[in-house]
Amino acid sequence: MTDGTKFTAPPTFAAPKAPAAPGIPPAAPVAAPVAAPTAAPVAPAAPGIPPAAPVAAPTAAPVAPAPTAAPVSAPEGKKKQVRLATKIISDEDIIFVRQNIKTMGYTEMAAKIGLTTHQVNRILQTLKGGIDQNGGFFGLRGKALQAAIDVGEKAYAEKTTKAGAIKPDFTQPITEMAQKVENAIAEKLSRPADTRPGGKTGGPAKQALASQLDDLLADL
Repeated sequence: MTDGTKFTAPPTFAAPKAPAAPGIPPAAPVAAPVAAPTAAPVAPAAPGIPPAAPVAAPTAAPVAPAPTAAPVSAPEGKKKQVRLATKIISDEDIIFVRQNIKTMGYTEMAAKIGLTTHQVNRILQTLKGGIDQNGGFFGLRGKALQAAIDVGEKAYAEKTTKAGAIKPDFTQPITEMAQKVENAIAEKLSRPADTRPGGKTGGPAKQALASQLDDLLADL
């Protein structure tokens, strides 16, 4: 029960600060920690002494290229040049070979017209002709073989190879046409017998040179 007088809350009690002891200074306030610098500060140069030059980062020493092996040359007297075919055989080349087969070697003819010795041999073997890998006839001998077949005859005697295949023997012509062909080959498309290295050379070429066959057949 109240008597009409207002109630006032007592003041908050605060503990008194203890006085500092005589002769002892009050404690300094604690500062927030400061992060250490990432690089040490550069000390100022002493008076009269120039600052030190900056030190450059070391660079890798250049690597010398590996020595290359010196080209090895073939001993003198054993060098052999191989001529590659760089020219297509023309009609003029074929005529030249036909005209000079009796007086020039393969190497000399090849040098004169810019062919290889293989190409010179190919011209001659293709003109002589025979039977190709597919059984087709080509060249002068092909004409004789086809003419004999057309009348049911054999142009040449036959021989059996080591593999068992039966092929015409061009050293034994049977028909008159085949004999004329072999005579023409001996007279116009073959080197003199005393200049041939070891007798017969090479097999028949695969590609016919039809542009020259009519001219050769006209002389039979």
